[in-house]
Amino acid sequence: MSDVSHKPPITPILAPEDLETLGRQHLQLMAEVWILRDRVKLLESVLESAGLLKSGQLDDLVPDDRLREALAQDRDAFVERIVGVDPQERTVERLKSHGR
Repeated sequence: MSDVSHKPPITPILAPEDLETLGRQHLQLMAEVWILRDRVKLLESVLESAGLLKSGQLDDLVPDDRLREALAQDRDAFVERIVGVDPQERTVERLKSHGR
């Protein structure tokens, strides 16, 4: 049985009064994700109807090297913009210092 008293204290990132703001942000992000999912489905439907896309084709798509690199760059820029940490520097120490 481990002794929990040896764990270092957790430094809170948010104050209790931030909870309402965080909740509103969460709901807004959920709405944005749903809108994006809805639009992607509509776009897939239009492309399928026009004969430009087969059903399930995107699920089986494997990006080529150029597209894979572009997607990775977009993802890393997104992570850095939202989290504030360069994805190439995602170390435990870097993430810990980010919250201070």
